[in-house]
Amino acid sequence: FIITGEQRLLQHATEMLRKIPLK
Repeated sequence: FIITGEQRLLQHATEMLRKIPLK
């Protein structure tokens, strides 16, 4: 299936959040 720019940005944002520990 085709990944739109929006979904790609959303996925990138979620990955960044995973890398940053929430305290």
